[in-house]
Amino acid sequence: MSGCLFKLPGVADRPSLYQSTAVKWKKAENQVLNEATSTTAQQQDSNVNKSGLVKKRLSRFSAQFQSINLNRHDKHRSSLPLSNDNEVKKLRTKKSISSEFDNSKVPLNKLKVISKKKLFKNGISGARCALITIGAIFGACVLALILALVLTLSKSSSGGASSISSDSTTINNNLTTAAPFTGNPCGTLWNPNGTTVAGITRTYGTSSSLLRYPSGIFIDKNDIMYIADTWNNRIQKWVIGASSGTTVAGDTTGANGSALNTLSLPYGVFVDQSQNVYVADTGNYRIMYWGNGMSTGSMVAGTGAYGNGSNELGGCEGIYVDSSGTMYITDFNNHRVVKWTAGAATGSVAAGGNGISNTTTQLGFPWGIAVDTTNSAMYIANWGLYSISKWSFGATSGSTYAGTAGIAGSTATTLLNPANIILDSYNNLYVADAYNMRIQMFCASSPTQGVTIAGINQQQGYTSLKLSMPYGLALDSGYNLYVADTMNHRIQKFSKAS
Repeated sequence: MSGCLFKLPGVADRPSLYQSTAVKWKKAENQVLNEATSTTAQQQDSNVNKSGLVKKRLSRFSAQFQSINLNRHDKHRSSLPLSNDNEVKKLRTKKSISSEFDNSKVPLNKLKVISKKKLFKNGISGARCALITIGAIFGACVLALILALVLTLSKSSSGGASSISSDSTTINNNLTTAAPFTGNPCGTLWNPNGTTVAGITRTYGTSSSLLRYPSGIFIDKNDIMYIADTWNNRIQKWVIGASSGTTVAGDTTGANGSALNTLSLPYGVFVDQSQNVYVADTGNYRIMYWGNGMSTGSMVAGTGAYGNGSNELGGCEGIYVDSSGTMYITDFNNHRVVKWTAGAATGSVAAGGNGISNTTTQLGFPWGIAVDTTNSAMYIANWGLYSISKWSFGATSGSTYAGTAGIAGSTATTLLNPANIILDSYNNLYVADAYNMRIQMFCASSPTQGVTIAGINQQQGYTSLKLSMPYGLALDSGYNLYVADTMNHRIQKFSKAS
């Protein structure tokens, strides 16, 4: 099997593969749970150490590829805090401007004593002393009213009230814009406080209101969201603002399977103009097509078994479909991108396919893909090389577009295991920088320097300011950003600021 480093179990062995993977995830969870005993079993699951399904894949290659230091991310991961809520602690102490003023001023009864001693010492009558004391009280009341007015105006100017729940798990700051953002978003900002629009923070389940390790997101022309609900083995269609979603691919109960009406660990989703759904059915090594409204799918790429042949896939993660139905698929374990024409029995290598390395002719565990059909170019996220490659159609080599190939980091010029990526209409690139717990934007005018637009660099958490292993992302028509906050079992919306 040339070009393949190992063979994953096939269809017959899939149940044991799925069960052993689940056991390893649970073992990892138990090693990192240091929270209070009141935390529920489902809440504990969200603090899974960053050693999940893909770490299992990467660890098998560490010995053979020491020259490019594929396991360097483990060093970085070990230093990442599981929950750093300093912002919440600061917010707790800053109750209001008036309380800080009240704590600093001299008690009124002490002020009276001091004032009387001074006044009588200078021969001023007791009546005048009383008038001055009353004036001091009146002045303090006026000052308190002014401070209260300032606080009220401050809240009004922010567009909404800020609040923190009693257990500090939710921060809500409803900044809104008067109208959808238009124009090039490069150089502009997003509200750093995310709001949960799908799922429940740190709670997973199979009901229609819950998610379990969501990994991919797609938003269609009508601003309807589709979520690759990975560990529930289904695709959820979610209208923004709704409290629950509906299953449009896979089993509604979350059952894992390889039949045409079931999925196994789907990581990617794409929806065409007719709302037909394409699914990267990762655990089944195939691409599934679900026609709009259909209850069962059809296999349109791959064989359902692991392989590296022209008709096979080795762990597909990302998918893009052009207007003609041609698919571009990131073949994760085969370190290649496969181009698959609609209706064809086989695909062709469009990028990589020469093993893993940080050279211009190779890829390293490609995950996300974005395609610029106007300029005939692909952008590919190299999960294992910490970089984004740009590859022209028909070319035999590409170039590093963002990040530094083979070097992990958390600066503006480096990445740490990039997952999904998207392009906007201005060719600005957005990267789910998973192990840095952030979303990076690379403007088309200066792609070497990334800007963090969501999350806090290397700070894992579950407040509105933080993310925990973000794998997926999408933009709606108003450039509002949606992030698959994978380990928190939720989708976060970061509103576009003007």
